[in-house]
Amino acid sequence: MPPRPPPHLAAAVLLLIFATGTTGHTCSTPPSPCPPFASTPPFPFSLSPGCGHPSFHIKCATPRATISINNLTFSLLRFEPNSTSLLLSPQSADTTTTHRNCTPSRPLSIPTKPINLSASPFHVSDSSCSRLSVLKPCPPPNLPNSSHCSWQYKLIKDPVQLLHESWGSASTHPQLSEQGCQADILDFLDNFLTWGIEIEWDENQDTYFSKCKDCQSKSGVCAYNLHFL
Repeated sequence: MPPRPPPHLAAAVLLLIFATGTTGHTCSTPPSPCPPFASTPPFPFSLSPGCGHPSFHIKCATPRATISINNLTFSLLRFEPNSTSLLLSPQSADTTTTHRNCTPSRPLSIPTKPINLSASPFHVSDSSCSRLSVLKPCPPPNLPNSSHCSWQYKLIKDPVQLLHESWGSASTHPQLSEQGCQADILDFLDNFLTWGIEIEWDENQDTYFSKCKDCQSKSGVCAYNLHFL
């Protein structure tokens, strides 16, 4: 379970701004088209520094808005109002350096290191984790050079290593047969990530959300470090 921010810190930085007041602020400024949002992104999302939840800052981009988690940028493929999950796809890795001679020349959605959501409000959904936990190469696997392509080598042998918060390797599921094997693990992972992985958060484990509910009940706007205009 990802650690939640210290309650005293969240209480100290979450501000209450009354909507009926005369002081202006930028958190409610309608953005330019910012898919997948049809209108101003609701809390916990924000476009302006200091607004919304600090872990949900997004940038409008074409064709999808982006969000960064632990220095890894994702395209935001889908968000449903009143839900606590997102469908994200990592932005294409640079294949001209780390992936040289290890993967096809086309850009891949496979990042150059595990997807790490630690110290954030997010975790990978059970459904996305389970799909990777049962994935394995068809024998004999076509393995790259383990010295020059160590990351790709590890992914082909054990695809669940793509996730920092893994469920354990495929070897822990001895009941699996060859029915679900994939001839090209990297291509499968690329498609898997392009279609998106589901991440979730628990509002009950994050003090920012409880403070925001108190704020909204008083006709306020939720923010955590807002500078008045």
